[in-house]
Amino acid sequence: MIVADPVVIHSLKDAQLDDILDRWHRWCAGQGLGKGYGNKALVCGEFRVSRQHDSENGALDDDLEIRACQTVQFCVEGMGRENRLAIYSEALRCSTGVGCWASAVLPTSREERAALIKTARDDLMGRLEKHGVL
Repeated sequence: MIVADPVVIHSLKDAQLDDILDRWHRWCAGQGLGKGYGNKALVCGEFRVSRQHDSENGALDDDLEIRACQTVQFCVEGMGRENRLAIYSEALRCSTGVGCWASAVLPTSREERAALIKTARDDLMGRLEKHGVL
């Protein structure tokens, strides 16, 4: 019987959460990933193509991405104020790749800030697992 290392599983979930926060932050900012093609023909005016090939051009993946981001938004809105602000800060960090964002509303002490961010991430992970996103 193979038993997975809990540390590796935790770091994988952290990496998944970082990816979800990055995609959610970009979605909130209106930056799409550009998957799929438009369903309106440029030459024929109002002619609309069917969605029968959407599984090949990525449009269905984009629909799933939008649903996942809406679920993340719902989960974040249900969190307490401090945790929500910590998640906003984490999403910005994940999206930009810069880990030195200062916030006037987060604690100034590194230890307190790290504890708050860990609590907020754990809270969001539980919510996302409950809703099937993570």
